[in-house]
Amino acid sequence: MTLQVKDTTGAGDAFLALASMSAKLELPIAIGSLLGNLAGAMSANILGNAYPIEKSKLLKFATTILKV
Repeated sequence: MTLQVKDTTGAGDAFLALASMSAKLELPIAIGSLLGNLAGAMSANILGNAYPIEKSKLLKFATTILKV
């Protein structure tokens, strides 16, 4: 996945959605922060919130990031 900011609209919403869901599930703060940041980064690649972030793509992105 190439990360190139196209539109930051919704990046904070994507972060909050994943971070708050992680908190509700009582996951470690580090996991919630990671998932939220990944979702926010992916969201910034979508012009105008044209489509949602897919779970499979989020997991693939997380796997790629954690291998670095």
